[in-house]
Amino acid sequence: MNNRIDTARRLLRLASPRQRGLKLKEITNKKNVRQKVWVRETAKDTPRLTRAKERLQHALAFRRPQYAPRDVIEKATPSREGEGMGRAIVEGAISDGYKILAPYVKDEAKMEQLRDRLDDLSKDLHPLGEKKKELDERISMSRDKISITLGDDFNLSERMGIDWKRGYRELNNDTLLKKAKEGLSITGEMIKDPVNSHLQYEHDRLVRVIDALEGYMNDFAKVEGDRQVLLKEVDSIYEEAMPLIDHEGLMNEIRSQSGLSEEEASRAVSSIEMPSQETTGYPIETIRDWTKEGLLLMGKKIKIYSMDGGLSTICHYSGEISLPKLKSASADDEESKASVFHEMAHNIEYENFKVVKMNAEWVQSRSPEASFDPYVNRLYQTKREGVTSTEVVSTGVEMLISHKNAAELLVRDPEHMAITLKALMM
Repeated sequence: MNNRIDTARRLLRLASPRQRGLKLKEITNKKNVRQKVWVRETAKDTPRLTRAKERLQHALAFRRPQYAPRDVIEKATPSREGEGMGRAIVEGAISDGYKILAPYVKDEAKMEQLRDRLDDLSKDLHPLGEKKKELDERISMSRDKISITLGDDFNLSERMGIDWKRGYRELNNDTLLKKAKEGLSITGEMIKDPVNSHLQYEHDRLVRVIDALEGYMNDFAKVEGDRQVLLKEVDSIYEEAMPLIDHEGLMNEIRSQSGLSEEEASRAVSSIEMPSQETTGYPIETIRDWTKEGLLLMGKKIKIYSMDGGLSTICHYSGEISLPKLKSASADDEESKASVFHEMAHNIEYENFKVVKMNAEWVQSRSPEASFDPYVNRLYQTKREGVTSTEVVSTGVEMLISHKNAAELLVRDPEHMAITLKALMM
């Protein structure tokens, strides 16, 4: 760690004063003597991130909290203000969230019926998911065995034009099965030669592995087909839930409590450093519009200084958001927009540690299977401070901004929606 700190300090010294955001200014000191000194520029005058600052950020990256397994988190003893928030306080927060939500749910009885239907489908989906996972592992093992047999035992990489040690991973299962059968035909001819008779066992093993792979693939296709049928039924439940929630009314309620007007949001966006289209894949105006929407929703609870944090992954760090290759990392524009809101929402916890403690307590009080996505259960910690951030409010906000996703969250985990609304109002 000391070496990394020394590296960071060295990088800071190597950067010129101007690169470090300083400006040469003439002042009068206490002895009434005029002298020139380097002073920090105002936020308005601070230049765009320089390469030196980016290098410094990477050198200090070790300070960022890391994901910690659940058992480690449960043993953590945070020292920051806010420690000791019990389940009773969390339940109170959830109750407050339900009160915010209640006026915008049109038929709670119907919603409960949908939840019951979803529970029944989940009981059927779970074993199919486990079976799919098992078959996927078996397919992976069979692929590896084929690569060893054709690559090492028979040395057919050059003859077949495939690197059976590495390149085979680029082939999808159907293509690999086809190539494996071609290899089987070649090995069958090879072992007819007395010189290669000792490879009979490897050839027979290859026959068994290829047969097993084909069987696993057929079973996988059947399981996945059954899953898709059930998933369509699940999707229909979310479609039925959409009319039961006044999404526009709920979003307007959140915006009305954000404490930020349209004019203030526009002014705030104009002071935020925006990434280039080359960085995100989107025009600057698109990122600017999404940022404004996020500010109107989250208001004065967040402080975003830059949407061009200069890091190599999509993330939030100390009020700076990095969005490298955002367009290519998402399935569509709606998903990209959700990613922007997700990272902005992390700033709510960064600015208010009480939200962190509330969310961490909530995650630890539930079974991991209760969440709509395992990602929700992630807790981040540092050795010194314990839990420092979660994925609760970020994933909650991400779901809220879409009518269908909000309906899904309300059906699958209304408690998560409630605690997200509470965080937005704190």
